[in-house]
Amino acid sequence: ATCNDDRVANGRWLISNHWHCTVAIMVLSKMIKLAVAMSSRGTAMASFAAAEEHLRMASMEDADTSATTMGDASSSASDGNMPPMDHDGSMNNMEHDGMMSGTAGAMDPKDQHSHHDNDMQQQHGIDPMLAGCGPALHLNASYHYGLINEEMHAGMAIEFTGNPEYDFLAGMIPHHTAAWRMCEVYNHDVATSSTVEVNPGIESLCYNITYGPVDYGVDQYDFSQPGETEQMKDVLRSLGMLEQYEDNACAELSDQERDMYSTMSGHGNMFMGCGELDHDMTRDYIAANMKMHGYMALNFTGNPHVDFLLGMIPHHEGAIDMCNIYYNYWACAPSTGVCWNFNPLKGLKSDISGIEAVTIMGAMQHICTGHILYTQPTEVEWMKKELKKIAPGALADYEAMQSA
Repeated sequence: ATCNDDRVANGRWLISNHWHCTVAIMVLSKMIKLAVAMSSRGTAMASFAAAEEHLRMASMEDADTSATTMGDASSSASDGNMPPMDHDGSMNNMEHDGMMSGTAGAMDPKDQHSHHDNDMQQQHGIDPMLAGCGPALHLNASYHYGLINEEMHAGMAIEFTGNPEYDFLAGMIPHHTAAWRMCEVYNHDVATSSTVEVNPGIESLCYNITYGPVDYGVDQYDFSQPGETEQMKDVLRSLGMLEQYEDNACAELSDQERDMYSTMSGHGNMFMGCGELDHDMTRDYIAANMKMHGYMALNFTGNPHVDFLLGMIPHHEGAIDMCNIYYNYWACAPSTGVCWNFNPLKGLKSDISGIEAVTIMGAMQHICTGHILYTQPTEVEWMKKELKKIAPGALADYEAMQSA
C-alpha cells in the first residue's frame, strides 16, 4: 500500500537519504500555493500552468549537467516521466490512458517508463521516502502529492518547545494546508481528464475541507481547514508565540546542526525538528508524524480517486493521533474537557492570566474535539468504504500494513 512498509515500525523510519530541495521545487512550491489560494478553478489552473513553465525552464537548465545520467532531455520529456502540465494548464491525456473501470486503475506496463522514476524525483528535489513509488509515480498528480507530502513534512519539523498548545498548533497548521492542497490536485486531475469523472463523495469531502460544511450556516468557514488555520494562528498570537512560529528557527540551522538533531530524534538523516526533543510529548508527535508521512508515500496507481483516498486516509488519521497526543499533555489532562483548575501552561515566553488560559483551552478544544475528533473519524470511515468499493485490494493492503 505504501513504499516504506519495511521502514514503518512503531511509527519510526530508519532513513539514509539526504534532505535536499532544488531551486525548481522552491519556485513550483510558491506557484502552487498561489494557485490553491485562488477560489476560481480556472484561475488556479492558469497558475499551475505558470508553475509548470518555471519548472520546465529549470529542468532545461539542469539537462545539460545531467545528460550523462538521465539520457537525452528531449526523450525524457516526451516519454511521460515528468510532464507536470501542458502549457495550457491541462494534464497530458496520457495520464489516464489504460484506466480500468472498477479497479485500482493500474496502467499498461509498456506505458509506465518507470525505470527513470527515482531519478526524476531526485532530480526535482523530492526525497524518495516521501515521493512514493509504483507504476504511476511519473504522473503529474503523483508528483504533486509527493511534493505536498514533503513540504508538509518540512513544515511539521518544528522547533519543539514543550508547550502542548504551541507544539500542536505549529504542526497542525502545515498539516491543514496539505489537506486543501491535496484537494486542489485531485480537482485539477479530474477536471482536466477526458476519461475520469469526479467522485461526488470526494468532491463533497474536499468542499468541506476547503470551505466548510454548508450545514454549519454562518459558521461554515470557521469549520473549513483554511478557517481553522486562521483560528490556530489567533491562538498562537494569544500565547505570544506567533512570531516564534513565523520565524521558524529550525529553518535557519546549519547542515551540521540538522544532522545533530536528526541523530537526537533517532531517525537517521531525516530531520524531524529541533528544540526540546528529549520530551515524551515530542517523541509522541514525531512517531505519529513519521507514521503518517510513511503511509502517505503511497504506491501510486494512476486512478485519481484511489490515489487521493490512499493519501487522505492516513492524513486524517494523523490529525486524530495529534489531537489524542495533545490531550495527553494539555493543561487539563487527563480530562479532554476545558477545566478551571488547570496546570500552569508550560514553555511560554510571556505570562498568561487564568481567564486567558481558559479561553485558549476553549479554542484548542474547539479545534480538536469540536472539529477533528468530531468529523474526521466519520470521514475516515467513509473514505475506507469508498476505497473498498473502488479498489478493495488497495484497502486490504493498507489495513494489512497498519496491523503489521
